[in-house]
Amino acid sequence: VSTINAYGLPTLSNPTTLNNPNIRPVTVQTIEGGAELQFLDSRLGLDVNYYSRRTRNDILSPPISAATGFNAGRRNLGLVTNKGWEISLNGTPIKKENFSWDVNYNSGYNQSKIVELAEGIDVLTLGSAIGGPTIINAVGLPYSTVRANVMKRDASGTLVYNAATGYEVQELRDLGVGNPPTQMGLGNNFRYKRFSLTIDLDSKFGAVGYSNLIQYATRFGHTPATLPGREGGLTVTGVTATGAPFTKLWPVVDLDTYYNNFGSAYPGQFVYSTDFVKLRRAVLRYNLPTNALKFMRVQQASIGVTGLNLAILYQDKRVKEAGIDPEIQETTGNAQGSQGVMAPRTRNVGFNLNLRF
Repeated sequence: VSTINAYGLPTLSNPTTLNNPNIRPVTVQTIEGGAELQFLDSRLGLDVNYYSRRTRNDILSPPISAATGFNAGRRNLGLVTNKGWEISLNGTPIKKENFSWDVNYNSGYNQSKIVELAEGIDVLTLGSAIGGPTIINAVGLPYSTVRANVMKRDASGTLVYNAATGYEVQELRDLGVGNPPTQMGLGNNFRYKRFSLTIDLDSKFGAVGYSNLIQYATRFGHTPATLPGREGGLTVTGVTATGAPFTKLWPVVDLDTYYNNFGSAYPGQFVYSTDFVKLRRAVLRYNLPTNALKFMRVQQASIGVTGLNLAILYQDKRVKEAGIDPEIQETTGNAQGSQGVMAPRTRNVGFNLNLRF
């Protein structure tokens, strides 16, 4: 029994995870090598690093029989490998008395793989959304794989239908990873006399994410995907499981039933690429002359304007049309790759005055 706060009141609760007194420490073996180089009187720098990491006996809580009185049991599990590289390139392309330009580029790539979990366990669920995909660790697959049902298609790409129900047949597929394997950043700083301008770009590539918001909006007829058929009914065509041609007309009165199934039975169609390039930060600053501020004993003064999360410069077309922020995740834990009904990141603009005495 443990004490928790529920609605601001102290409450007793039975824990749902069984503790394990035989837990062993996590062991990590890392091989790493790199080089740091400077050129042109340190106006150009390159830092390259490669790593290979093996993590064994990670502490996780797989599900156990409910007959024990618990939902999960804490134990040491498996072997995970991570291999990748990190690159940082910085330079000063222009350096003059009244003008300079400094630039910094950094990039990282990580490839993960679940080598083993435990005896009798090949798949471990990290998280799931109601009616949505499951985020899993499975032997032979990358960490945080997104698995979901999609509409089945035959070898030629034609949809396969259940002849009895008229619905598309489900097919369980692995659609990608929730953690982006590639991350990049680009920073620029320009200085002209007393003015300075800093522009930082941020990007992530290679991951996918599920939108619970778009799925439920589709189920209840609030997305453009549910417009076909509203006037005269919807005709669906494809093949049956045996390869025979299939056609069915869904009348207008039954469209809500069809689209409810369309929006709930195939959550994989609401899994999007979460690739993005963002204008993460921009800062414009002016250094004030201190002669006029001598009476205040000010050594340095500046005024400026700062903006954060100003724009999404690139994102997947489907994500943009859906109005989703590709960076939003439902959790900060291991189960990356799922979005709930959450507000996007806010755009912030601020003004500042800095005085140094």
